[in-house]
Formats: sequence, structure tokens, C-alpha cells
Amino acid sequence: MDRVGSAFEMRTNGNRSAEGLAPSSLIRIFVPSADRFGRPLDLRSLLQHVVDHVLTFTSGVTISKGVGIWRRPDGILLRERVRVVDSYVHLGMDAPTYGRFLSGLSGIALAADQEEWLVVVDGAPILLAGLNALDASGSAHGSVLRNGGRQ
Repeated sequence: MDRVGSAFEMRTNGNRSAEGLAPSSLIRIFVPSADRFGRPLDLRSLLQHVVDHVLTFTSGVTISKGVGIWRRPDGILLRERVRVVDSYVHLGMDAPTYGRFLSGLSGIALAADQEEWLVVVDGAPILLAGLNALDASGSAHGSVLRNGGRQ
């Protein structure tokens, strides 16, 4: 752990493990305002779903405004408003609880027509599969959790 000031400690990626989340983990979720085709989403409703889900597992959230710029598969750059939801996991999460937490976020991403959804846990990026978790028949397959890229 790196010591930051004298009042608190900043934890590193060592908090995230196959056993779940250690106490004092920070989760950051980037909530989009457009789907994968650039069509607007109901950001207020989507944000409420995310906040309700996160508060099922944690005791609070902080929401910030931002701008996301990303490249579609056809090369076109899209710019969108985003909301960033931060939550401090004071008591940690065991592996089954952490799995339910991530699975719920993946379900929200799927409902929002997102291929993947960026979540950062203790500074480590995680791509949660939304539409990419579906096979040709529209059924979910594979792992919900995808670290740093496509599997």
C-alpha cells in the first residue's frame, strides 16, 4: 500500500482477487448516454438503474459528469455525455457477492445495447460484456467478466 498523506491509505490492485474485493476497494462505473450506434439512451433512467444496483451492495455512491469519446468499429468517432459512478466498498465483497454485482452490471449493459461496459476496480480496468456475452441465438455464454479486452 502506498501511503498518501497521514489520514488515509490508497490501496492498489492487490485488493481485487478471485476471492472477491478486499475492504476499502473503490469501484468506478462509466455510464453512457448513447448506445453502440450513437443513438441516445435515457441517461437519467440508466443512471438510476446503476445507482440502485450499486446501492444494493454498497452504502453510497458519488456521481460525476464527464465526456466520453470512442471509436465505432467503422472508424467513426463518437462523443457522448457520461456519468461516472464511484463507490467505496468499505467492508469488501466475497466472491459470490462480487460475481452477482458484476453480473447485474452486465445485465444493465445488455439492456442498454452496450457491447461492453467499462468498470474500474482499484485502478484496474474491467470490460463487462453486454452484447458480446451473447451468441448468435441471443443466449448468454462465457464469462461475464472480461479483463482488459476481448477473450
